[in-house]
Order: sequence, then structure tokens, then C-alpha cells
Amino acid sequence: MLNVLVIEDDPYQLINVANIISSQISEVKLYNISFDGESILKSLNESHIDIIILDLKLSGISGIDIIRYIEQEKLYKYKNSIIVFSGEASMINEIIHSPYLFAYTLKGSGYEELIKNLELLVAEKTDSNNINNLKFKIDNELKYLNYNFSHVGTKYLEETIIEVYNVKDIFDGNFEGNIYPIIAKRYNKRANTIYCNIKQATNAMIVNCDEKILIKYFNYNYFVKPKVNEVIFTILHKILKT
Repeated sequence: MLNVLVIEDDPYQLINVANIISSQISEVKLYNISFDGESILKSLNESHIDIIILDLKLSGISGIDIIRYIEQEKLYKYKNSIIVFSGEASMINEIIHSPYLFAYTLKGSGYEELIKNLELLVAEKTDSNNINNLKFKIDNELKYLNYNFSHVGTKYLEETIIEVYNVKDIFDGNFEGNIYPIIAKRYNKRANTIYCNIKQATNAMIVNCDEKILIKYFNYNYFVKPKVNEVIFTILHKILKT
């Protein structure tokens, strides 16, 4: 079940969008609704929101300001997760190239196109075959390096690689600020705890993995203990090559 946030300052439009979504798409539920953008900014940091339906012309700050905020805060979880539903065609041009925008629908086109775009986004986010295939590839790499799958840090490492994979073209390399907090909120942990568990699992892997395998895997000239970030990027690189 995916959680949808609707931001719309027209009560009539808000009620219609909420009713149509609730009645036509069973895979989602309305997590929250808002009449203005400013009051919702803090909620955007929550991990419970999966999809945002956003009007651009709002009272107070605009929908464009909200997208800019998401970009500036590097809230990667919203990549390709915003559907703009707006009557302002000229405003759409300002955010058309944002990596966080999945699709846009002009209000004059009616609700059918909005629902179609939402269905496409839901299908993309719930494509279990793609998710399972990615996990399978990551697990094969982790097994090759002799990671212990009974260690919670190995699970966190797998999920970290998935999160980086999802935002690979816009990721700035800041794991502590932008990736580990996503995993931490998922398990009600601190971001530093996630990193420490991954580091412990990696230290155990280094002890249990043959040095020759590590030298070849990381393309070293001689044995060096790989750091966590290096493990993540190397595994990601090998997956992308395949």
C-alpha cells in the first residue's frame, strides 16, 4: 500500500481528487491532504509519504517552491514521485526537468489523465519483479564477498545500495545526510546506528573473505581494507554493468 499526499488549495478540487483516488485505485491510501504548501514542508521529511499530487498555484508558497525545497534538501525518496495537477501551464515549464517530477496533468484535461498517471506511477513503484531482480543481484555480490546475512548490517547495506541505485543520477555522495536517514526511519533507528551496523558487517566480511578475492574485486594492486562507501559504489557499478 502506497501513501499519497495531496496538496491543493481549492476545497472542491481537493475533495474530488481525494474521492476519485480512494474509489478507483486500491493500491494507495490518502496519507494526508493540505490546503497550502507551507504547512506541509516538515511532513515531507517523513518516510511514510510515497507519492505527492501537487497543485502549483497555492496560497502562501507555491508548488514550485515545494519542489525546489525537495531538490535543495535532497529528499531523494521523492525522485519520480510527484504528479503535478495544475491549471497553470506556464508554471509547469519551471519544473518540467526536475528529477522529482513523474508527470503533470493540466486541470482542463480532467481527472482521467490524472488517474492514468497515478496508476502508472503506482505500477512502477510496486513492480515486484524489478525489485526482486535488483535484490537478487545485490545479494549475489554480497555472497561473493562472504557477507554474513544473519548480520543486520548486511540487510542495511543491501537496502542502502537499493536507495542509491534509485537515485544514482542525482546522488551527491552524502550517505550520512541523505541515505542512512531513510533506512533509519524505516526501522526507527538513528542514522549513525545504520552506518555502524553496516561497518561492523563489512569488518566481519573483511576477516572472512579471501584477500585475493578482495584484491581482484576492488581492483587493488595489493590488499587494502575496503571502506563502506567503496563497497557500495563498487557493487553498484558491477550491477549497472550487467
